[in-house]
Amino acid sequence: MLSEGFHFFVQQQEICKGVTLSLDPPLRFCTRDLQPIKKQNSTSAYTGKASKHKHKMENIPRASIHVGKPANSFSASEGAEPERRGWDEEMYNYKNNSDRDNHYDFSRSKFNFEINSKGEIVPLGSNPIPLHERVMHRLEKLKFKPYYKKDHPEVIADNSPNCTLTMIFSGDHDTLHRLAYGEQDVDLTLQKSNSGITIQQGIYDWARDTYQFVCEKYGQENVIGFDVHLDETTPHVQVQIIPVAKTKTRGRIGYQYQKKDNPSVVLSTAKWKKLPKEKQKEYDKVQKPREEKERVSYAEVFGKNKYEVRATYSNLHTEYHDKVGYKYGLERGFTEDELTEEEQRGRVHKDKHVLEAERLAKENVAQMQAEVSALESKKTEIEQQTKDAEQRKDEAEKDAKAAELFKELANIAEVELPFPKFKIDELITNAQNTINDELAIPIKIMQQKEWKQERQKNIRQALTDLQTNLGVAKGEYTEEIKSHCKEIFKYYREELKKLVKENEALRKENKTLSVNNSSLQKENRQLKDKISKIDAKAIERLRTEKDSQISELKAQLSSETQRANTADANLSDLRNRWNIIWSKPEMRNCWDEIVKREKEKQAEQERKEREKKERYNAILDSVIADGRKAQREFALSTRSGSFNDNEAGRVYCALVALATKDSISLQTESGIKNVVKRFLDGCDWSKMTETRIMTHKAWTNDFATNEANFEQSNIDTILSAVDKMSCSAENYVSLMGSNGCADQLTNWDGSKKPGLAAPEKKKGGGIQDNLNSAT
Repeated sequence: MLSEGFHFFVQQQEICKGVTLSLDPPLRFCTRDLQPIKKQNSTSAYTGKASKHKHKMENIPRASIHVGKPANSFSASEGAEPERRGWDEEMYNYKNNSDRDNHYDFSRSKFNFEINSKGEIVPLGSNPIPLHERVMHRLEKLKFKPYYKKDHPEVIADNSPNCTLTMIFSGDHDTLHRLAYGEQDVDLTLQKSNSGITIQQGIYDWARDTYQFVCEKYGQENVIGFDVHLDETTPHVQVQIIPVAKTKTRGRIGYQYQKKDNPSVVLSTAKWKKLPKEKQKEYDKVQKPREEKERVSYAEVFGKNKYEVRATYSNLHTEYHDKVGYKYGLERGFTEDELTEEEQRGRVHKDKHVLEAERLAKENVAQMQAEVSALESKKTEIEQQTKDAEQRKDEAEKDAKAAELFKELANIAEVELPFPKFKIDELITNAQNTINDELAIPIKIMQQKEWKQERQKNIRQALTDLQTNLGVAKGEYTEEIKSHCKEIFKYYREELKKLVKENEALRKENKTLSVNNSSLQKENRQLKDKISKIDAKAIERLRTEKDSQISELKAQLSSETQRANTADANLSDLRNRWNIIWSKPEMRNCWDEIVKREKEKQAEQERKEREKKERYNAILDSVIADGRKAQREFALSTRSGSFNDNEAGRVYCALVALATKDSISLQTESGIKNVVKRFLDGCDWSKMTETRIMTHKAWTNDFATNEANFEQSNIDTILSAVDKMSCSAENYVSLMGSNGCADQLTNWDGSKKPGLAAPEKKKGGGIQDNLNSAT
């Protein structure tokens, strides 16, 4: 048995014909505060907060974990029970007799095993070092020092820190039994030996997964014992761990010196002081990081107060289900306060006497169910005989030759040939209700033997009455079937006579048809002879045509083959000539020269494109500068109003050039205002008053937004002219040698150069819709 604080249980229920039998094993497993959440890899899962409402469990198989009360010491007697050290058959009997709640089965003790520090499965108690000594060795390695009493230095004080605890991993009784024993019949009441039972692989897989989970959670070196017990009612694992947490060292804060240009170089205070003052300035004083060390701490691992401990245990259930439980069909459980009163009563610990009474009741119910099943099989057999009779009737109807006869058989009235029914449903229902009433009577705490005998007597009497009534009903039903069969036989005997007469008439008609068939066969043979002769000539003709086509195809194939051979020979000759030519140095030099010329041609093309782009941008800059010059001329003049045609055209072209250069769209009002602002910001406003500057800026904005027409066709016309002028260096030089005005471009010889023309105003003072084409 486990020490105080390690009681656990698993509930198992079996439902038989509406009667619930609670078959709780003697081990009690505690599940903690859980409520449902969504989970992808299983049907349901549960979180750590308790629900305020009662949940209906519906007998779902669940995993269970119990974390025992932490202890500040671990004695040899506490370590002997999980490892079964020194336990023989006499010790097993003593344990069971000393406490009726114990269910240690010596015949199954050979199945117990443990997993050692190497992850190997070995028989239980194989480690030569006892469990309590291994706990002490690990504590010494961690430099754990317990508190001792002043009066008794060899006794650990009550206020000494907790250093170890026991954890129990188990689950649903039926699920773990299937993992351990499959479908084998295992007696849990210690009434017979289970030495012939064999262990299944599933329990080993479950234990390995649980061991890996515990090692990942608390560290393999801190899992001191991992013992799997299969000699008790429900298979389970008893784990002895030491809670270890990594904490920073205590004490004064230390400092060190780190090099400024190389942080990897660190010196202690003593070494830094030995350096010259010039070298000391190359280091910064920094705080020395605290080192981490492992120390025993139950509070750091499981929580510092009851709320943190509750949350830790709840998360432990969740993690175990997500990594292990779902693989074996085990869901998470609920806390006991969430169960209904009936389910809580079902989880009450029961002794061996109650378990034996429940086992006998279960056997009686199984026997009664077998008898009911036998009666139901008899009923099924009688129903099958009835179905066979109906099937024979259907086959007789299908064998009818004439349509009129079939109609008559199909229209037989039920009054003429009534078909009897075997009425036993009411008898079985009454017997079933009587048995259910008897089974519903609760087991008395006292006089259980009398209760058992009375129930068996009443149930046997109900089954006897049912058998008698079934015999009477069967006899009556047999007589009815015989009478019904006689009526059917009489009817079909008359119909058979009619069929005999019709058969004779059909035979005479068949002879006449045979004679006609012989004449038709003779005519058919004559037609076949004629067709064969015709087909023979056709086949001979087709064969001749086919041979002629084959000959032509062979000739073509021969010609194509000859041409292919000639082509291969020419290709081979050309390849030889090609190799001879390329073997000459002058050919390779010639090819290198061609490659060089192509590269120079490509470089020249790239240079021309680059120069053209530079000329294009230079023309745009010139047009923008000319527009700003026109803006200044207008601002310095004494005229009022708006631009004249010359100034309007120059400013318009400048705005288009600036928008093109800065990639700004003139199709929106915001784009136009942005271009005008950039244009005006670049103008020369020196020697002008602020009032004049503001006035002329306003006029320019009004001109651009209200008078100028920035249609895409006008913009394309201007840009096309700029592109043509940038195509050759002559045009570009000519432009640079002009007076700088966009409407007065001239060539080198003084002739007028078609280019950017000043746009005319629209009706009402604006620019016309279409500018003059640039040629």
